[in-house]
Amino acid sequence: MITKGHSLAISKQCELLRLKRSSYYYQVNSQSSLNLELMRLIDEHYLKHPYYGSKKMHKSLTMNLGYNVSLKRINRIYYSVMGLQSVLPGKKIITNLGHTVPLGACPKGIHLEEKRSLHSLIFNCLVFGKGSVVT
Repeated sequence: MITKGHSLAISKQCELLRLKRSSYYYQVNSQSSLNLELMRLIDEHYLKHPYYGSKKMHKSLTMNLGYNVSLKRINRIYYSVMGLQSVLPGKKIITNLGHTVPLGACPKGIHLEEKRSLHSLIFNCLVFGKGSVVT
């Protein structure tokens, strides 16, 4: 794609590819070895206890395993880096059919109306279609 030894300047090559020069020079920061170890442990604990939130996960890592890490670090790894979410009863919505479905199971970025229709579709597929899509 973009080469340094080419006759065109890097800025011109980026312009032709409609790529910003800052994204060409951008380098991803790698995670520290402690963060990688914490992610592995959080992943193991999450598979055993998916109902643990970040606070309980922090308590488990510090009290049981002896890691001296802050809750802020665990929050960042748990939610931002790994994208985990505890599986707990939360807000519920009423679908078009009058059934209640948990709201937290939807992916982020979906608006409330889309969540309602998505949950209605999931509920209809599970109940009426037994796992198959009902149109």
